[in-house]
Amino acid sequence: MGIIDALKAGFKNIHSNKRMLALIYILNFIAALLIALPIRNLISSGAGNSLAIEQNLERFDYEFLTDLLRKIQSGLTAITNQSILFIFLYFVFSILLLGGIVSIIKKGPNSFKNSDFWMGAGSLFWKYLRLSIYFLLGHALLLYLLSITWLSGSNIFEVESDSLYVAKMKTLFPIYLSFALIWSLIHDYAKLFVSDVKGFWITNAVINSFKSTLKKLLPTFAIYLVKLLLFAFLTSIYWMIRKNFQLDTSSNILIIFLLGQLYLIGRIYLRIWHLAAADHYYSNHMRHESYIS
Repeated sequence: MGIIDALKAGFKNIHSNKRMLALIYILNFIAALLIALPIRNLISSGAGNSLAIEQNLERFDYEFLTDLLRKIQSGLTAITNQSILFIFLYFVFSILLLGGIVSIIKKGPNSFKNSDFWMGAGSLFWKYLRLSIYFLLGHALLLYLLSITWLSGSNIFEVESDSLYVAKMKTLFPIYLSFALIWSLIHDYAKLFVSDVKGFWITNAVINSFKSTLKKLLPTFAIYLVKLLLFAFLTSIYWMIRKNFQLDTSSNILIIFLLGQLYLIGRIYLRIWHLAAADHYYSNHMRHESYIS
């Protein structure tokens, strides 16, 4: 019953806090514009008023692409550097938004206020920034260990066949996928444990999140699995509709854009819903194991 109650509570929470969903969507849309506009302006400066871009949306034209890259080469480096900066800023901004989302979720249904959202975002930012770095480092360590295992035993430049590496990949990829799913699951619950920490240090809360999530792995993963299945369903519906439209007319481009925005809203909805469902389960079955510093 704990799992079903958590799923219901997640839907109730996000439906009653729809303004938060709208806020997160608008901020993501603005961030996407800030990234896309410089790239669009650069391409326009290279292509001018030519219709070649529209004509080549659905086919690969090597000569056109080569000519375009040659014309915008001087600005490409600047755009690349800007993109790296935007990615970093988006990462930081996402952590800030996450603090606001969790703070509203923990207040319960019908609790969204802009002031409370940004206050929670600020109070949890540094804790969530450290938490994200910890989990990114853990993920990087796994990738490093798997890459060593994948390359061990032979020289990749001397082998006559890649069958050995393919065989290793078939073994290692399921291991990596399983770890990545569990790692992401623990990360979500770690956010809830850390949100209850009153002091600066979050180490004990992170350790307790590992212990408690692994101890309750079946129900917590069941909730997470529902999110994955809903995401797979959403993605399949999106691509089933998307493949019926080609980038050949203005109306089709508009339809594809709107479909993309609906898909983005769906992804944001599922992410917030899972955090709300996880928080309900955490509050009723795991919170007593949380360490409050």
